[in-house]
Amino acid sequence: MARYLGDTYWEPRFPDILGVGERTSVAEGRIEDRNLMASGVAYSGTEAQWTLFDPVLSVYWGRNYESGGGELHRERQLHYLRRSLSQLVDIEAERRNRKALPEAYYLEFDGATSHWVKNDHTPLLWSQANLLRAVNLLVRTS
Repeated sequence: MARYLGDTYWEPRFPDILGVGERTSVAEGRIEDRNLMASGVAYSGTEAQWTLFDPVLSVYWGRNYESGGGELHRERQLHYLRRSLSQLVDIEAERRNRKALPEAYYLEFDGATSHWVKNDHTPLLWSQANLLRAVNLLVRTS
């Protein structure tokens, strides 16, 4: 889900607009260039989709279920947990079959088609920690 409507962070051309070095340092004048180039993304439905929020919502609905909420709360808990799990990607690591949550997905255009691609920030430890909390809550309430 998007952080907020009109968010231009990691818009479809973001890797082309700001190089890796510029993303992690002060890019004098480049942020303004990015914002101008990305202005067409704002409110277009192509804003970056973040992995941070689904596990948090799973925990929220799981706690409601745990506090005596009904099946609707459990369904919502599972819905957001499934969404979060579906965002896991394979990562290169010492151990094989290791999965992680990227920071966000952005829409990449390939001529006539488009598809969602993970951004360079993988794993996002906040998302990883929140997913662990969501899984632990599910185990505790099952």
